[in-house]
Amino acid sequence: MTNISRNFALCIFFNMEYSDENAERLAQQLDSYHELDICYSTEQGKPMLRTKVKTNGDPL
Repeated sequence: MTNISRNFALCIFFNMEYSDENAERLAQQLDSYHELDICYSTEQGKPMLRTKVKTNGDPL
């Protein structure tokens, strides 16, 4: 299994071409949502947003 960085996952989720600039802008955008973070369910190529409380309480 290949590890995908958080920044790359953000670009995939928002359908943006990966670049450092896009990744930084999207990371700031996601951070402004406060309670959400990027994660995967069972398919690594399909990131999703999930509340931090849900992820910490039920990581899978």
